[in-house]
Amino acid sequence: MFARYNAAGYTLVAINVGDTDQTVPFWFPIGGNYVEELHGGALNLSGIVSLQETPLTVPSHYGRIWTAVGP
Repeated sequence: MFARYNAAGYTLVAINVGDTDQTVPFWFPIGGNYVEELHGGALNLSGIVSLQETPLTVPSHYGRIWTAVGP
């Protein structure tokens, strides 16, 4: 996992190079709604509370990219 952050937004990139899906805990520094950039829809995250543990599932041999959506 790695992230890009500035005053205007936050993007988290999660990559799983393993053979099985993985669910990992993460604490977003900015609360709100996040759009999943690769597939969206059901993978978007709504109502994220800043600094509260959020489980994120990343499929095997793939990744996810979540970006905070403006207010």
